[in-house]
Amino acid sequence: MSPAPRPAHEDQRVETLRRLLILDTPSEAAFDRLTETAASVLGVPIAAINLIDADRVWFKSSVGPEQRQGSREAAFCSHVIMGDSTLVVPDAMNDERFRENPQVVDGGIRFYAGRPIIASNGHVLGSFCVKDHRPRDLTDTQLQFLTNMAGVAAHMIELRCAAERESEQRALAEQREHQIARTESILARVGRMARIGGWELDIETMSVTWSDEVHRIHDLEPGKQPSFEEAISFYAPEVRADIAEMVQQAIDHGVPWDLELPFVTALGRTLTVRAIGEPEWRDGKVVRLFGVLQDITERKRATSELKRTRQRLNLALAAAQVGLWDWDLGSDEVYLNDQWSTMLGFEAGELPMELGTWESLCNPDDLRRTREELERHIAGQTPRHVCELRMRCKDGSWKWILSIGEVVEHDEQGRPIRMVGVHIDIDDQKRVQAELERARAGAEAASEAKSGFLANMSHELRTPLTSIIGFSDILSDTQTPPEEMRKSVEIISNNARHLLTLISDILDLSKIESNHVELEPVPCRPERFGKDLEAMLATAARNKGIAFEVEIERPIASVVLLDQVRVRQILLNLASNAVKFTAEGGVRVVLSCRPNPTGTAAFVVEVHDTGIGMDEQCLARIFKPFIQGEVSSTRQYGGTGLGLSISNALAQMMGGRIEVRSEAGRGSCFTLSIPLEHEHFEMRQMPPPRGDGRGSADLSPRRPDLTGARVLVVEDGADNQRLIQTYLQLDGATVIIAADGRAGVDAVNAVIDTPSAFDLVLMDMQMPVLDGYGATRELRAAGYDRPIVALTAYATSGDRARCLEAGCDDFLSKPVSREDLARTCAEWIRDWRRRAA
Repeated sequence: MSPAPRPAHEDQRVETLRRLLILDTPSEAAFDRLTETAASVLGVPIAAINLIDADRVWFKSSVGPEQRQGSREAAFCSHVIMGDSTLVVPDAMNDERFRENPQVVDGGIRFYAGRPIIASNGHVLGSFCVKDHRPRDLTDTQLQFLTNMAGVAAHMIELRCAAERESEQRALAEQREHQIARTESILARVGRMARIGGWELDIETMSVTWSDEVHRIHDLEPGKQPSFEEAISFYAPEVRADIAEMVQQAIDHGVPWDLELPFVTALGRTLTVRAIGEPEWRDGKVVRLFGVLQDITERKRATSELKRTRQRLNLALAAAQVGLWDWDLGSDEVYLNDQWSTMLGFEAGELPMELGTWESLCNPDDLRRTREELERHIAGQTPRHVCELRMRCKDGSWKWILSIGEVVEHDEQGRPIRMVGVHIDIDDQKRVQAELERARAGAEAASEAKSGFLANMSHELRTPLTSIIGFSDILSDTQTPPEEMRKSVEIISNNARHLLTLISDILDLSKIESNHVELEPVPCRPERFGKDLEAMLATAARNKGIAFEVEIERPIASVVLLDQVRVRQILLNLASNAVKFTAEGGVRVVLSCRPNPTGTAAFVVEVHDTGIGMDEQCLARIFKPFIQGEVSSTRQYGGTGLGLSISNALAQMMGGRIEVRSEAGRGSCFTLSIPLEHEHFEMRQMPPPRGDGRGSADLSPRRPDLTGARVLVVEDGADNQRLIQTYLQLDGATVIIAADGRAGVDAVNAVIDTPSAFDLVLMDMQMPVLDGYGATRELRAAGYDRPIVALTAYATSGDRARCLEAGCDDFLSKPVSREDLARTCAEWIRDWRRRAA
């Protein structure tokens, strides 16, 4: 707060004030009418006549505050008396002299206007001032009105002093009459300007007196004074009773009123008027009511329209989530609407209304560019300011904002002085745009990867097919030597198995991506996995001249619960890769069951090799589908690039993981770790092996003897008929063929209950006339209880369940191996004969 200095002739000024005999005098109606009129005309809650003594401010009259005096240092009028002009403070919060003033901080004063009250000798006595709790300004007419009121107050003070001096009684009386007439003339002029008039009601006679302006408000010629009832009749019917009640309350209890009421003039015009009434007391009773009547129709209409416009604007801005800003280019003051703040997570009114607020919240990387855009528009180089920028939210996050603005006001020299614009939240749009860009880049990369994969897959598929077709031609030549024929058969078999592996990989990947893989944990011996790998890969390693060894870390669980088919698939992929990519040294597989810190255990297999190894770039992509580690290596060693992706996905489905350590030129170590839910089982708890191999890890090449067994093969494919018949006959079985489900049912029924009855039925599930599901159900419904084993090219657990539900005892997926076929048939025939015995 900046205290005002003392005037140059302070002592003479104070002496003039005291000689006027006004200080500490009682309230007087004449002065009170001045402040009441000023408050009413200017529409402010506070109006006062302040007189500045040596160390205090004393109020001769005031509307609003009840105190009669206050501190001179904290008074606005201390600044007014420094000159002879009107002091207007539109917003005290933005004025360094007053922003810390107690009236502003504690009293909430925002607006002040004061006109010096100047004595006839030129000394300033005080001020005639008005105040408000909201920022505002005065029109030229209102400023003139305030000047007139200060002049009236000065004249009345001096007239009052003159009246106190008996020696000058007559001269002062004449002067007073003159001044009163002048005051009345001023008030009348003010009344016409503000459409405000005065009225009186004599309680004893109930006679009403209107000023000329009140007559004009009623659309009546000045002169005739109405009765009380006539005066009431101009108000809308619905409020007349209320007015009569207010008048009675004022008469009985001295209660004043200040109301805005509907009103109809003598010419039928509908107005809104402000009616103010106050009582006058004498000898303890109310003897007169006086007040003002003001036509506020236009003001109400303008206020209402402004309110509706603001409501529509705020609603539109809120609905569109648009923040509004209004920038004064001269003062850098900025108006920010509530949505501007709430868009960034701040409370309405929480942010200071200044340019620095925007600058402090703008992302530093965007601030310079945004300023340049603003400067170009202000300089007239662009039709409007449009810029995307990031702004900091209250929680510290960044939000993308679209800022659009335009200069809307220029000074007399054409320089921009005001700019208005909006902020639009485009964070979601930018996020979607970024996601689309990432998706596009990812799609392009995936497309490129799949194109490369398809090219490699084409090579991988055509290579074994070339060998199969070529050596089949060699076999068809009758001149081919027996040894060459044996080698050709071996090559065709190896390439066919390789082709089956490729197709299985593609199908596995498809099932994994569509989330159709189902795990089937069964009790199994972890040591068996090592023996399986040794049986399958040791020969291939020896043929390459490298070592292949399996180690078991003790102690190891005797039985674990795992999906052994999937585990074997992963281990075969890891170990076969190690053999493939190792030219010198060897491959070492270590199996163990290791405890976890949580008290559980994990089945862990480490596959070490001394092969070509991998660099960091290759390691980053080896588990991604359709992406192979190194193109040159792929061309040299072959492969589809799917095995590791499938193995990693299967490990994760079992709750485990595959980790890899590698160094280019020095080998690799792949580690499979799968958590174990159950570690220990008795061996007798293991279920009997099934023909699909899911219940056994025994890879012994010895096949069961089927001599004397009678087997019905229900299969529509001639090649498959011949293959299965040959497999079974080589193992000693007698085989009968049926080409469809109906023929199969008839064949069973033809020999049932005879010595030629079939020991087992192999039932293909997809056949014409009657499929395998229908044939099996029909046989079971007729009471047939001998073994039926399903044959199908489908191999999912859902297909297996469907076959078992139809009545089959077991399930074999095509292509079926000779060993699995013989073992499954032998087990079920042995089981049936044991039960029938």
